[in-house]
Formats: sequence, structure tokens, C-alpha cells
Amino acid sequence: MLNGQSTFTRESLEKFLDDMDRLDAIESKILGVQHSGIKERLRRPNQTEEEQPDMLPFLFEGDIILNEEQMNEILSEAEEQLEAKEAKDENRAVKEPRQRTLSSSLAGRWSQMPIPYKLSSNVDRNAVMAGIRQWQDNTCIKFRQVYSTSGQGNMLEFIKGNGCYSNIGRVGRGAQQVSIGRGCESVGTVAHEIGHALGFYHEQARFDRDSFIRVMTQNIQNGLAGQFSKQSAQRMQTFGIRYDYGSVMHYGSKGFSTNGRNTIETIDRNYQSTIGQRFGLSFANVKMMNKAYCGGQFVNLNCQNGGYPDPKDCSKCRCTDGVAGRTCNQMRSTRTKCGQLIRASTGTLQTLSQSGAGECNYMITAPAGRRIVLDISSLRFASGAPCPSAFLEVRYANDISVTGARLCSGSRVRITSQSNQVIVLYRGSYRSSFSLRYRYDPPTPSGGVTSPPQTRRPITQRPTRPATRATPSPGGQWTQWSPCSSPCGGCGTQSRQRNTPFVAYLKSIHPFLISGLSASK
Repeated sequence: MLNGQSTFTRESLEKFLDDMDRLDAIESKILGVQHSGIKERLRRPNQTEEEQPDMLPFLFEGDIILNEEQMNEILSEAEEQLEAKEAKDENRAVKEPRQRTLSSSLAGRWSQMPIPYKLSSNVDRNAVMAGIRQWQDNTCIKFRQVYSTSGQGNMLEFIKGNGCYSNIGRVGRGAQQVSIGRGCESVGTVAHEIGHALGFYHEQARFDRDSFIRVMTQNIQNGLAGQFSKQSAQRMQTFGIRYDYGSVMHYGSKGFSTNGRNTIETIDRNYQSTIGQRFGLSFANVKMMNKAYCGGQFVNLNCQNGGYPDPKDCSKCRCTDGVAGRTCNQMRSTRTKCGQLIRASTGTLQTLSQSGAGECNYMITAPAGRRIVLDISSLRFASGAPCPSAFLEVRYANDISVTGARLCSGSRVRITSQSNQVIVLYRGSYRSSFSLRYRYDPPTPSGGVTSPPQTRRPITQRPTRPATRATPSPGGQWTQWSPCSSPCGGCGTQSRQRNTPFVAYLKSIHPFLISGLSASK
């Protein structure tokens, strides 16, 4: 299926399939399942390619093309993981993982902006452009359309191949193909494939996934255990961003299933209908890409609630869904004119409900050191896995900026927050509704709590701005402006200092004390 519609030759495709078979044999041992050859499997008819065009059994993790160097790195790491598992099972010492240099990293970043791209004549132009806009409108990454692959250097070429697939990061020289085939035209799917080309792995391949999901090996098709490989902390950068169930890069719950049952189950079952969405980029997707490409010394804005300096407007913070304000310190208002900041009480259960079409954003807070308990008694939405566009989302983890549990069906649900804040997002159609009751836990007797909940700075309903103060200007000459700290359009800074004896004295005490005697822009 790939020969003639990708950069593979017949020989390199044969080598790739041999390596995929070897990878599956290793992963089968890691996961404790039986291995069957992938080539034998490809001879048997299967409808997966048509039903799930981003779950192609002969590609790495269903939609990733690896070059020879990348495949060798993947195989080497899988062998290290198997060695570590066998050593643990046999109660013997585990070898130190091989350290890799940056040049051997699979997530090759694009160093030149804008990134050239070409559209093949038969690809869905509107779908590709919508996916590009997802990244270009929300990050500092820029794209530029060209009409020939010659003389462009590194670039993307969007084709209509058999399925959805891409390379991982920037590879080699010249054009690398991104296939947007039949069934791949949703904006989320196109953004997903572009995410691979920019260096993103699948979310469920994170090194810390075992704290968030379970791989249900008994439900995986024979010969496809290798599709559930896990990257190491040495290779995958997360920039400190929590595992995101709502990532557009996450597998759905039934990927490569042999019996229609789940191959991935979330450890917290409330998140089961969150994974696998292809409606668009999540806040964490955008934040991580901005951290990777728009880094540098950001302006210190004291962003709250998981926000960060907006790479397109350095005067404000970029806020998660439902939150607004220059520093992400207030709830975002909506046309539905609902939603509010609510302070929970411990003595009385309070009720929160909403119905009909619209969006509502609620923040429930409790005193410092208390957890919030929610009893959701009624959910009326169109069911689905993942939830479709109408749902109730509850963010109750310590990091309330990452996608919460999206609920669209099921019986009564009880949720206890990890901190003293909960965000509730209602996204309803005209038949939708929900009802819940909430309170915060009463004080725990002395000695009853070993790990207190995280306490957050309270959110306000109106944006606040610090008062502007004039700083006395000491004598002395200013130095030249430094180069901008952000090379590709992000929120960078430039600085200069005034050289005075007083500055020299402060430097001798502590270097951070001179910030008031410097200028930045």
C-alpha cells in the first residue's frame, strides 16, 4: 500500500517491515503476549485500514514512518526495556540506559521558519489548510506554501496516500510526505499528523503512561503489540506538562482491538471517554509545542492556573479553556451568560445545574487545605467514546490547565478533587443538561492526612493589574541591548544594564538584586 505512494522503495519497505516484525517480537515479550509475524498478518484481509486509516498495522504506532536511523534507535530502546524487565523479574541489577546525544533524538525540530509546504493535486486542500491553521494560529510556528519541491530544502509535502501518516520530526533533506488520505480529513486528524511532523509522539507512548493508563494486552490483535511501545525519559521531552488524556495525539480506547473491547483503559475511569478526540488541539498540545519552538526567556507575567506567556502577545498570558484575564485569574464569560466563581461550603450540599445549548464555565473553590467533593446525579448528552462535541468536563487534578474528565453518559459519578479548586465546563446542545451537588471535605482529625491537597491562589472574577511605579534612575551609562532570547518569534526578551559603582556593589552581594537597575523589552 505504501510502495509508490511514499518515500519507500520496494527494498526499503521490505527492510522496514522486517524491523517492525522484530519490534513486535520484543514488545510481545515486554507485554507478555504471543508474537505472530506482521508479514503473515498483512496477507490476511482486514478492514482496519478503511475503518481506522490512522491505525495502519504496518506503520509504527499506526501512522508514523521511521527512517533507518530512527528505527534502529527504537529497536535499541525496546531491547533496553526488555532487558530491564527481565532483570527485574530475575531480581538482578539493571544496566544503566545508554545515553543518547541530541543528534540521535527522534524529535528533530525545524530550525528555519516559515516551514515550506506543498499540496499535491488530489489532496483535500481545505482539510490541510484547516490543520495548518490549528498550529499556526496558536503557536509561533509559521508555514509558507510553495508550488514545487525542488530547491526548497526541508519541507512538507501533503499527499493523498493510503491512510494517514507522517514522519516523526524533521528528517533528512528535501521534502517529507504527510499523507491525508481518505478518512483523514477531520481538522483534528490533520493537526495530529502535522504534530508528528513537528516532533510529537503519541501521548500514550509517554514514559510515565503507566501512572495514567493500562494497556489491555488480551484485546490487542496478534502481531500488533509493537504498536503500544513506550518511549524513555531520555528521549521524550514533556516540558513538565502533565499527561493529557484530551491530547489530539492520544490513541482512542479501541485502537488495534481484536474483539471490539478496549485496548487502552484509563486508571481513573472518569477519563475513559476523554481519550482519542480528534476535534482539535488541546491546551496542553499547544503549550508543549510553544515550549519546544518558542522558548527563550519569557517575560515574567506571573501567569496563574497553568497559563504561560502568549508567544503572539507578550503582554498577556495564554489561558486554558474556561479561564481568561491578563494573568489567567478570572473565569471566561460566554454568550450563554452563565458560569461563575463559586465558594463551596462544608455544612450544606449546594446544587449546580444547567440545560440547553451553550457554554458555561464554573470555578468551585474551597479554603486552603480542603478537597472538593462533587456528586453528579444527572448527565444528559449524546454518548460516545470519545465524547462528541457536547459534554460536561470536570478538571479536578492538581494541574487544572490540562484536559479534565469529559462525561457524556453513565450513572451517578462521585469526584474528589486533588486541590482546593475544581473547574466545571458545560458544553451543551439544545437537549443537553447536567445536575450535580458539591461541598468541601470537613477538617480531617489530626494525624489523618499524610499528604495534604495542593492549595491554589484564589481566582478572581475581574482581571487585576499591578500598579505602575516609577523607579529612580541612578547615574551611569547604559550598556548595549542584548540579542533577543527567542529566535523564532516567541516571547523573548532583550536587556541592558546601567554600570554604576552601586550596581557593582549589589552584584557582589547577590546577582538577582540588580533586576531593578536593568531594563528589558
